[in-house]
Amino acid sequence: PPRFMVQNRKYPGLYEKRGYCGYINDTGDLAVPYGFSRADEFAEGRARVIAWHEYPLDGFGFINEKGEKITERKYCEAHRQFNDGRVWVREPYARHGAPWKCINRNGEVVFDLTKGVHGPCYFSDGRSLFSMKGKWGYFDRDGDVAIVPTYDDAHSFFNGGASVEVNGKWGCIDPNGEWI
Repeated sequence: PPRFMVQNRKYPGLYEKRGYCGYINDTGDLAVPYGFSRADEFAEGRARVIAWHEYPLDGFGFINEKGEKITERKYCEAHRQFNDGRVWVREPYARHGAPWKCINRNGEVVFDLTKGVHGPCYFSDGRSLFSMKGKWGYFDRDGDVAIVPTYDDAHSFFNGGASVEVNGKWGCIDPNGEWI
């Protein structure tokens, strides 16, 4: 029998059958046929998946809750889920040689990371954490630097605040970079 993995009333639930993943609705009816070799839960109406029984079978792509392709399976790396309408992906199969790209819920590239930028973390409160030259800062949803990388360590935003470290001392900033 299928193995039910995640229950979520808003989006179809992830399940596994004979090594393939698919999605069922909250009444147990098939919502998206199984056929993915790997799949994640839905977030913001999108799910990261691998394999649609097409060649090549090993790239990440995204689907909507109807099972329709939002992106091709061309990403060698992709963050697990959309947050604030954005997700980070990397293509082609160059792995660490290719820059990260930020795409929107329609699969369109919003911006690319420049050389020397590392990180990137998921978006939250309209900000994405990144590092450059050993310091941490934040992008906004359009790829502009919202908070200049000046922190020795930092965490992603949550409920309007982010923990940051400067000279061994931790504090909290708001999405504008102001101390709370």
